[in-house]
Amino acid sequence: MTMKYTVRLFFVIVQQMFCVIAQIWFKLLHVFRHRRITTFLICIAMVAAESISISVVTSTAYSSTQPTLLYLNEPFSSSQLQKPSDWVKPATSSGGVNSACLTASSDTSQVPIPGCNNPAVATSPNGSLELTTNSNYEDGGVAYASAIPSTEGIDLRFDTYQYGGTGADGILFFLAGANPKDPLPPSTLGPAGGHLGYSGGTAGPSGNGLQNGYLGIGFDVYGNFANTSYDGSGCQDPTWSSSTQYSNEVTIRGPGSNESGYCLEASTVANGGLHGSLGTGSTGTKATSMVPAEIIINPTSQATTENGINVDAYSYTVAVWPLGGPKQVLSGTLPNASSYESAAWLNPQTGIPYQLAFGFTGSTGGSNDYHLIQNLQIKPLFSNPARVGLTLQDDSASQFVAGDTVTYTASAALASNGGSESEATSFVDTLPTGVTPSSASGTNWSCGISSQTVNCSYTGSLPISAGTQLPSISITAQVANSASGSLDNKAFVVANDMVVAMAQDNATVVSPSSSPLLGLSITDNLAGDYNQSESISYTATGVVAQAGIAEGDAPSFADTLPTSVTPSSASGTNWSCGISSQTVNCSYTGSLPISAGTTLDSITIEGTISSSAYGGIANSASISSSNASRWLLK
Repeated sequence: MTMKYTVRLFFVIVQQMFCVIAQIWFKLLHVFRHRRITTFLICIAMVAAESISISVVTSTAYSSTQPTLLYLNEPFSSSQLQKPSDWVKPATSSGGVNSACLTASSDTSQVPIPGCNNPAVATSPNGSLELTTNSNYEDGGVAYASAIPSTEGIDLRFDTYQYGGTGADGILFFLAGANPKDPLPPSTLGPAGGHLGYSGGTAGPSGNGLQNGYLGIGFDVYGNFANTSYDGSGCQDPTWSSSTQYSNEVTIRGPGSNESGYCLEASTVANGGLHGSLGTGSTGTKATSMVPAEIIINPTSQATTENGINVDAYSYTVAVWPLGGPKQVLSGTLPNASSYESAAWLNPQTGIPYQLAFGFTGSTGGSNDYHLIQNLQIKPLFSNPARVGLTLQDDSASQFVAGDTVTYTASAALASNGGSESEATSFVDTLPTGVTPSSASGTNWSCGISSQTVNCSYTGSLPISAGTQLPSISITAQVANSASGSLDNKAFVVANDMVVAMAQDNATVVSPSSSPLLGLSITDNLAGDYNQSESISYTATGVVAQAGIAEGDAPSFADTLPTSVTPSSASGTNWSCGISSQTVNCSYTGSLPISAGTTLDSITIEGTISSSAYGGIANSASISSSNASRWLLK
């Protein structure tokens, strides 16, 4: 059940009071949240009992007229990300160290974003994403590992903190175009300093800008992001701009590639300057430095956000709540990126990318500040787009033997709480070097192979309704005789207007085993995005790995659901299942022995999310037998 909180603000005439209330208002938007639950880790499996951790977070309450789906809710406040596989650390333009880290973690070797220090700088849940410290010449940034669709608009919010130094350079949020059939983030940030990791050009430090850059929104304390010297080539600058420093301003740059483009779009400079401050300088602390921001991308009709911000059709809006000043809003027409990005990536009528990658950067130079981010939330502006859950599982329990044949099975389903999909839908899987695909097929899929990449186009009826389980795709491949180490395979289900689905199969080359090897994968029917009191269906699929011998003893399956999920039924062909309180136990009743390389019939577990569920969900499941080796399917 969605809980709705309404925060009414009464503004008084005195501007000082207006500013205080405006800041309190935005903070409350982070405090009053409905009990929405998002699971993130859905494809961990095991042979012996091992937890399948499902992270769960809250999100801002939305009215019944607003879409309920969250693309992302990442507070950055804990020692690890809600879903680590959702994030990457791009390389820096200079080739130096990317300084981004999590202040609540003491694990300086953790991936993808390490802890900042041992001992930790902060304690959970008070941590932050730290882009830079208050040291000179640092460059830090993170990017979302995939992309989100622009077609239903984007409404995103986050808190910035700039303090503790001499006032430089700033924080940048970027949007970049992504290939809808291979939606990857930029691999390298743009130059640091006044470029803020976005624009390319000849101003020092010179170099190529952010790959496929679409919009760069700079919260610029030092002031060079609005300086025309930091343009790429080919810009016709607005009348308010010049080759000078504009300190403490919010500035927006448009599309660019290499050293071309990244032109000035809008800035608080044009409105007489920012009223208030983006940072607190050498005397400031994190506690006194929060500056909230909201960014809205609207590729269709006029809209009003739940915060009451009006957004014109085909436009962007940036709202900021500076220290000591009222909310201020920048708006402009969404730029056409056709001069810088592939036509296949763009809406042909508007030049707006179908899929947008995003992330944050921060940099220091001869002056510095701490640059922190917290409380990132992203949701569609209009209707819930199609959202897909995808699993990718091999028949060898991720234990490959060099020279053997392996079969991957990809299974996708449209989440029941997303929208339907009416556009062309594709499956894309680029297999790792050392695993060569030989065939790919599936009912209602037309598949082809080009080198290491499998491409399948959906040929079934459109639209595909929410909640639909798509036919599975089978990929047969040969493991090279020389293969060794890790062989990680990442696949996508994509459409121009879809929330991109990504799944990964992480395998290791091992010596043949003289014992049976068992593996397990678990998925859910909601693509990892749950509400309180909502029904949930888990599907567990076991395998007898090809790297081992045949299984002569009957396997057993056990799944102890957390207290926030109540199981109601469990069943599967060739399985006899029972439920005792929170635990599902199933015994295999099929024929024995089970040949190596066999995928077992799936087990379906139906349940209900508690009306009071909140926080983390850890679902512990296992498949085992009396003689199987204990291998973890990653």
